[in-house]
Amino acid sequence: MSAPVDIRGKVFGELTAIEPTGLRRGGRIVWRCRCSCGAEVFVPAKELRSGNTKSCGHLKKQTNDLTGQRFGKLVAEYDTGKRYQHNAVWHCKCDCGAEVDVIGRSLTSGNTRSCGCLNHAPRAASPDVLDGTRASALNSKPPSNNTSGVRGVSWHKQKQDWEAYIKFKGQHFHLGHYDTLEEARAVREKAQSMIYGDFLSYYTELALYPPGKKKAGRPPANIQGKRYGSLVALYPTNRRVNTSLVWRCQCDCGNLIDVRQNHLQTGHTTCCPECRLKDRKERK
Repeated sequence: MSAPVDIRGKVFGELTAIEPTGLRRGGRIVWRCRCSCGAEVFVPAKELRSGNTKSCGHLKKQTNDLTGQRFGKLVAEYDTGKRYQHNAVWHCKCDCGAEVDVIGRSLTSGNTRSCGCLNHAPRAASPDVLDGTRASALNSKPPSNNTSGVRGVSWHKQKQDWEAYIKFKGQHFHLGHYDTLEEARAVREKAQSMIYGDFLSYYTELALYPPGKKKAGRPPANIQGKRYGSLVALYPTNRRVNTSLVWRCQCDCGNLIDVRQNHLQTGHTTCCPECRLKDRKERK
């Protein structure tokens, strides 16, 4: 075995080797070193010679100092001293005036760019948008990731059939699953042709009585447009709760809520939660 190399007085980055200690780490001699900042640390000789350790740690701290740096609408003001999963938490000020604490990694990665105000900022609407539906998108070519060649139709891997859908008034409507692409295309094209007319009535009939699909038992009654207390049933959703169809309803106050059909018909639900809470407060 060769004799240990004497590195006394040699400089490795910001560290100067002072003397070897009686400690061993991984079979290597641990040296007492002095950093340029005045701090003393104990480092294995191999770590010094390989360049893996160049300072007491202050170089890394300088690299991670985000003070004054801008990340989107946020400016990092100071390290709070808090740690989340070994990551420093920085106190930041947003351009909107709000102050927020953010993990440093979220700032440097770009995951967090504001106090949250960017998420609520209204986006400029396209000039051809009507009631949340962009007319130009209806007849445009399918996106590159479309698997059918037909806009609004895609292959459903789990069910091994074709799924049709359409977006109307800012909401996504499921138009059903079909054995052939032609069936799905026909349903989607009909929905598109009615998009600014009687689409909701067409969608309701489609949801209640899907073409070519026989279901056991009696289909649910069509309650579209019917009033139940302060609620008016708009259209059925693609969900069921305990076999009961869930309907999208509008309350007289303007709120939209989803309600089970049996709860509407039995009078169990007659208004939205906000109106119910307001009514309880008024009764007290």
